[in-house]
Amino acid sequence: MTYELKQNYNLVLNRYLVDPNAELLGQGSFSIVQLGYDTWNNNAPVAVKTYKNMQGVDGRKAVVSDEKVKEMIKRFRRQIRVLQVLGAEWSEADVAATRNGATQGYWKSTTDSNGVASSMAGGIQSNTRLHNASLMKMKPENAFLKLVDFSKDASGKPGLDATDNTMYVVTEVADYSLKEYLSEFKNAHTHISLSAAKNVAKSVITIVAMLHAKGFAHLDIKPENIMRAGNHWKLIDVDGCLELDTQIVLGDSSVSFSPVYCSPEWGQFMIAKGDVQKPQTGAADWKTTLQIRNTMDVWSVGISLLELAAMHPLFKPKFQAFYKVASSQKQATCLFLDWLCNRKNELGLNDILGLKNNQTCLFETGPFRSYGEAQNFMRSASNDASLFCDDGFMDLIMNHMLVKDPTQRMTAAECLSHPLFEDTPDIPAVVEQKIAQEAWQPVARSSLSQAERTPVFSS
Repeated sequence: MTYELKQNYNLVLNRYLVDPNAELLGQGSFSIVQLGYDTWNNNAPVAVKTYKNMQGVDGRKAVVSDEKVKEMIKRFRRQIRVLQVLGAEWSEADVAATRNGATQGYWKSTTDSNGVASSMAGGIQSNTRLHNASLMKMKPENAFLKLVDFSKDASGKPGLDATDNTMYVVTEVADYSLKEYLSEFKNAHTHISLSAAKNVAKSVITIVAMLHAKGFAHLDIKPENIMRAGNHWKLIDVDGCLELDTQIVLGDSSVSFSPVYCSPEWGQFMIAKGDVQKPQTGAADWKTTLQIRNTMDVWSVGISLLELAAMHPLFKPKFQAFYKVASSQKQATCLFLDWLCNRKNELGLNDILGLKNNQTCLFETGPFRSYGEAQNFMRSASNDASLFCDDGFMDLIMNHMLVKDPTQRMTAAECLSHPLFEDTPDIPAVVEQKIAQEAWQPVARSSLSQAERTPVFSS
């Protein structure tokens, strides 16, 4: 590929060639993601995320209010700042802090359960519950998408490009999401093995623990925001990340969330915030501010990892049931979050399987029509593949991650010391890659070269 052969492409930031007619890698309300080629690096493929400005990315007038423009700029600048911090290598001081204060076993933790943030300098957090020695063995670039470039204003700060008045973020290209990975197993009517699931689970927990150790909470962790890039699972969509221990107040619309993956305490705040209609009755204690805690992400990780066993979004049937009786999606979200944050509604296996009273399916959209069908599903898999039958897997998630009281929830770093991972390497990428190659070949992409791939990249 040469520059001369790409004259019909757009040149972004005077460096990246982008085909305006090619299929998008991803699209959001205020941005699109396209495959680009780095002319300064042998035309290496990159992902170019373009924020829509008042003229729109296609040159036409975009219907974007001044408030939304400010929100986009806020999210853009936060994304750049977060990616820079996350991509920074561990310093000698970070390694020493982990060596001296790292949690060696989650049973031994005696400190306060809340995560206390240190200054936003990119160093490791002072709270020892966020430390684990295994984190120091993994390079940050293997946990988060690599930031390649971004637009700058006339002063050189992240912002609207001085040339075309548009905002861009350029990163490495990811291959496929965890959601896509699991869909292939589901479509093939097979199960992911326990060994493969443990590798995926440890990888996901590790990257989230690294996020927390660097001082941030993601707040929208779900399978589609966990992507495979080369040999590693990585966390994407960090423009909604907030610093640990900071306060979010009512009216802040720059943070996104997904109801079926959010923690009970986050759901409680969203109801009070006004994103959903406040119910007339309920057990929630409505608040106007919320302190950002690492354990909010732990809940989301637990829900996501259970999909390794169930092969579907666990709480989607519950949400759909509320939607059927609600007058709008907003009201359905309210009813679902009110159920979620009510501590009297403790979770159990029946909730996970979509069953009621061990007899019939609570929702006709659930994965099983009866408890017997659910049992047959679990028994049909070998002992190695049936994650619902594995005591260690279910203990970690049900007893230590999906705990409605956030003060009793493990941190991600503590989860890494759970007995489930005793025989799992600290950096399982090589083993995991072998398992992935044997168990799953992406039909649409397996025959393509890296430069030809058009992977999904969430915007």
